[in-house]
Amino acid sequence: MSFLLKNKIVAVFAGMMLVEAVVLFVVLGGSSGPGAKAAESASSDAKDVGEFAEFELGEFKISNNMVESAPMRIDCKIFVEVAKEYEAEFRKAYEGKQHRVRDAIQGVVRGASYADVTDPDLGAVKRKIKKAVSDVVGSEKPYISQVIVSDFQSYQL
Repeated sequence: MSFLLKNKIVAVFAGMMLVEAVVLFVVLGGSSGPGAKAAESASSDAKDVGEFAEFELGEFKISNNMVESAPMRIDCKIFVEVAKEYEAEFRKAYEGKQHRVRDAIQGVVRGASYADVTDPDLGAVKRKIKKAVSDVVGSEKPYISQVIVSDFQSYQL
């Protein structure tokens, strides 16, 4: 009798796992797999990443004097992820204000605290950059979904 009970319990758990897998597949949608290539956007500065387009805002080499002991130099590349529905609007708004966007980003990084620039995920810096860029290009629509900081290096001068 206990063997039959154990088999029923195993069958119930297996059924529950199967139902979970089906629900997750339906909710999250099927994926094209890790080997699938993303289609490139018509713009050379935007790349298709699913429902988002990725825009490079530039390479930066910025001095930060907020550290008490010695100034820091911060080198990085900054990208923003924009929802596909706002891609054309963001591109148009950004093209006319590239230098103001660059200045806003430099202001955020120059004014960042030591704790902000040494944080492994750069959360505060990314939030401030997102707000600064949104303020420059126009924040009436949620253009930017995420800020991506790549090739980040900081040096004590």
